[in-house]
Amino acid sequence: KDVLSAPSPTKSKTNIDKLGIGSTSQSSRKGIGYVLSSGFQQGGLRGLYRGITPTVLGILPYSGTAFTINEQAKLKITRIMHREPT
Repeated sequence: KDVLSAPSPTKSKTNIDKLGIGSTSQSSRKGIGYVLSSGFQQGGLRGLYRGITPTVLGILPYSGTAFTINEQAKLKITRIMHREPT
């Protein structure tokens, strides 16, 4: 199998697809309560948090960069204005 080829969208199913709630028809919309209870029933507490690690790892560089820029800007404003930024 070619390593660079993209996965087939028909072969890969997410939890939402498996639960049958990804459809846009009005009758299939069950709400967040249904999603949470179904996820918990199928995978327990671990099932609710499944997939959170890649999400957190994706957010960390951006939040770390924003925090660093904010702190450095506060230091520079303090040095230039001789007071804490408000």
